[in-house]
Amino acid sequence: PSSAAGFAAFMLSLAMGAAFYCGAVLPDHFSVAAASSAPGVLAIGTPLEISGEIAPAGDGSGTARLTMLGGISIKQVEVDFVERPMVVPCGYPFGIKMFTEGVVVVGLTDVEQNGIFRNPAQEAGIRVGDVLTELDGEAVALNEDVAAIIASSGGRALDYTLTRDGRTVTGRLTPLLADSGEYQAGIWVRDSSAGIGTMTYYDPSTMVFAGLGHAVCDVDTGEELPLGRGEIVDVTVTGVKKGIAGEPGCLQGSFEGSRLAGFMAINGETGVYGQLTSLPVSRQEAVPIALKQEVSPGPAVIYTTLSGRTPQTY
Repeated sequence: PSSAAGFAAFMLSLAMGAAFYCGAVLPDHFSVAAASSAPGVLAIGTPLEISGEIAPAGDGSGTARLTMLGGISIKQVEVDFVERPMVVPCGYPFGIKMFTEGVVVVGLTDVEQNGIFRNPAQEAGIRVGDVLTELDGEAVALNEDVAAIIASSGGRALDYTLTRDGRTVTGRLTPLLADSGEYQAGIWVRDSSAGIGTMTYYDPSTMVFAGLGHAVCDVDTGEELPLGRGEIVDVTVTGVKKGIAGEPGCLQGSFEGSRLAGFMAINGETGVYGQLTSLPVSRQEAVPIALKQEVSPGPAVIYTTLSGRTPQTY
C-alpha cells in the first residue's frame, strides 16, 4: 500500500508539474474558426488532450478554461472567433530589389593626412552596422548623398543622426583633408540590396504575399536591413548553394526582364511581406490555413523551386 501511495503521489506531482509547464508555455490568447464544427470547444493538438469549453462573451470573443487529461486545470485563456483565412501556397521564386531606409555603415577605413592615419567616423562614435539617416541636417538615402556632403564639407564638423539597436544616436563627424586632396570620413555605406526569395503564400482576396523564413540582412554586417522601399520581380533559378554549419545556403539565379510583380512592405525577423501587382505564373488552389492549436506533427508537402520558375512538390 505504501508503495502504491508513493507511486500515486509521484504521478500526481508529475501531472501538476506538466500542468504548470503548459500554463507557462501556452499563449493567453487563441483564435477559433467561426465555422468550426465544434465552435464551443477549444482543442489543442497535443498528447496531453488539452481542451476547454468556450464561454462566449457575445462580441465575437469568449474565454475558455483549459484542462488536460480530462480534468487537470491549466489556466483560463481569451478566445476570438474569426473567419478562417484562405491562402494560395506558392514555392514560387522572386527577385528582391531593396533600398534601405537611410544608409547602412558596412565598413570603416583609415584616412591618411600628412602621413598620419586616422579614422574620423570611428572617432565620431560611428560603428559598423549603424544606419545613418541624416548628415549635416539633410536626410541621406543613397551612397551618393553621403559622399557629396562629405566632399563639400570643407573640413567643417557635420552633425549626424543614426539608429543603432532601435535607438536614435546623434553626434558630430569632422572629415579630414586626405593626402589625395579630397575630404574623407573613413566610412563605407550601402543603400541597397538584391537577392532571391521564395514566396510562401499569398492571400487571393487582398493580394498580400509572404516569403517566410528570415529577414533580408546585409552581407557584410549580418544585420537586418531597414526597408525604405522594395520591389519584387520575376526570377529564374539556375542553381542551389547547399548550406553548411555556420553558413546558410541560398538560391542562385537571374532576374528576368523588368516586369514588376509587387512591392515590399515589411522586412522582418520572420520574413518579407508585401503586395502583389500581378499573380504568379504558376498557381495552386487556395487552401484554408490551420490555426496554431490545430497544428500537429504528421506528413507534409513542401512547394519550392530548385530550377527554373515552376515550383515542385517534395
